[in-house]
Amino acid sequence: MRNIEIKRPRYFINSLAKGLSVLQAFSKVDHSLTLSEIADSLEANKTTATRLCYTLTELGFIQKDGQRRYRLTPRVLTLGHSCISGLPWQEVVQFYLESLFKEVQETVNLSILEDSEIIYLLRIRKRKYLPFDIRIGTKLPVYCTAMGKVLMAMGAPEKIKPIFKTLEFKPLTPRTIKSLDKFMDELEKVLKKGYAIN
Repeated sequence: MRNIEIKRPRYFINSLAKGLSVLQAFSKVDHSLTLSEIADSLEANKTTATRLCYTLTELGFIQKDGQRRYRLTPRVLTLGHSCISGLPWQEVVQFYLESLFKEVQETVNLSILEDSEIIYLLRIRKRKYLPFDIRIGTKLPVYCTAMGKVLMAMGAPEKIKPIFKTLEFKPLTPRTIKSLDKFMDELEKVLKKGYAIN
């Protein structure tokens, strides 16, 4: 079999391995699969593939559409959710941060909002010269960081609105926003663009 390497120890169940291989076949494509495609991925005959697909359909993990093609059902997501929810949140977040870093090749951060500041919890830094670096646990005002602008622009209104009343605009750099009006204008731009820039 191609998807799962079978060493055939005493308690190994071939039929279960083949059934899981059907599910794994969908992880390699972003579309539905025909019975022939599933059989090919298993290196099995159509009779075996038919029985496996029938069983998985009865269990609710796959379904067949009007064109006789198979696709995964949302029930499969419950397995992934159980896996993720059982992990410490740091492991889950670290995985996504590393994936994002590989994609954009820029420094990525995880921050939370606390009153009128953001706190940096996790950080993957691009290895290049920076005039300054941000340590884990650093607190910065929401109005002078891209992360703060995003959290303020896209956060839950009931949590965000009270923060505006507490803001004291103290310039940290020559380009720091110095008034509530300018900050609100900046947040409108963030909402339109979907991202923020320092």
